[in-house]
Amino acid sequence: MCMPRSAWGSVVVEAEAGAHIGDGWVAKYAAGARGIVWKPWKADRTVDGPGQGVRSYTVQITEGGYYRLLLRASGEAVRDHNDFFVRLGDGGWRVYPNGHKVGMPGGWRKIYQNHGRGEWAFGAVEEGGAPVTRWLRPGTYTFALSGRSSRAAIDIFILYKCSLHDKSCTDRSAAYWAAVNASWKRTPCGGGGRTPPPPPSPPKRHPVPERPAPKQPVHKKQPAPKAHPGPSPPNGGGGGGRCGVYSAAGGVVRMPATAAGGGGGWVVANRAGKKALIFKPNKHDHGIDPPGQGIKHFRFRVNQPGMYRVALRMSAPHVTEYNDLWVKLGHGAHMMKGRTMVGLSGGFVKVYQNRGRNEWVVGGVTKDFDGHTLLTRNLHVGEVFTLTISGRSSQLALADILLWACNPWAGQCGDGSPGFRRVSGMGVSGCA
Repeated sequence: MCMPRSAWGSVVVEAEAGAHIGDGWVAKYAAGARGIVWKPWKADRTVDGPGQGVRSYTVQITEGGYYRLLLRASGEAVRDHNDFFVRLGDGGWRVYPNGHKVGMPGGWRKIYQNHGRGEWAFGAVEEGGAPVTRWLRPGTYTFALSGRSSRAAIDIFILYKCSLHDKSCTDRSAAYWAAVNASWKRTPCGGGGRTPPPPPSPPKRHPVPERPAPKQPVHKKQPAPKAHPGPSPPNGGGGGGRCGVYSAAGGVVRMPATAAGGGGGWVVANRAGKKALIFKPNKHDHGIDPPGQGIKHFRFRVNQPGMYRVALRMSAPHVTEYNDLWVKLGHGAHMMKGRTMVGLSGGFVKVYQNRGRNEWVVGGVTKDFDGHTLLTRNLHVGEVFTLTISGRSSQLALADILLWACNPWAGQCGDGSPGFRRVSGMGVSGCA
């Protein structure tokens, strides 16, 4: 039997190659890949305990080090029918996106991916962190798979070498993308060799029709009209202009992203019928920018006290790529999921959406693979609050910044709440 060997800093293992012990796994052919799916006939959400349908995989490690586990897997939904048990052995680690790491005992570890829609996607998450092995010496290494959620499928496993002293074990690191790219190559045991998906198409540019030059008067020069500011548009919608400070009305405010203007990587352009700021629209690699690139500030005057839920109207070309930006709400802000609220530092946090397909969606959550909504601190009537954004992923489009006053303990801050529906359909707020 051919034993997969590490090469290009990683090793690729076909899921169907594991020695079969127990029932429940079925071959799955989809989108040019052959994998295995756990109990595809079972439609309910109940999960199986570890030790069912165990399959073992042995690989040859040629370079000593820590190895991050990745799956190319398929889940029926983002949160259901999408996880497995994997046993990596004693002395492993869980590495979080911020670099924090936790030592893990041996035994079965629940691993999942959040792509959904029955599509193959790379990823592997364990309680919000990346699963990493102990330090492996050159030689053979064996890990095991066990079924958990029905209808969850695996095409390949990837183990790639990374360091616990930087972020190379986390998603989107250079080592992560090198391993993903290397997995498309044909390995000595027949792994890999698939056709990678095409890169996302750049956003369509709508040609702007040329306007004819205005006719100049022949005999008489027309005087320039006198500026007349007039009254501010009514608060709470219908303003539509560029304001240094917007005015909330009835505890809601909508601020157009284009009011901040382009620059710093942001370009004012149209996408899917909306005028928006698009961050680095001509950049097509997966590299991301740290906070501080393309800083834009949005301010509004508070007319109703309390916490405000923050939502963004965003568009992204992909479900998990080119889909996030940085947001700063200042000290005292929180993130919330259900009835659990956690305080945030005063710095930038990553905010993302998972719609993809360049479709517009109102929302935005933080915390990878465990989305939490954003809430400001308690705001006071008359104060001017500032929200700051910074570019992160290229091709992301931002049309509006939306906030509404809400009581988080009364269910008023969630998607689908009356406040959410109100800001989703309101016009642009007027100037303060």
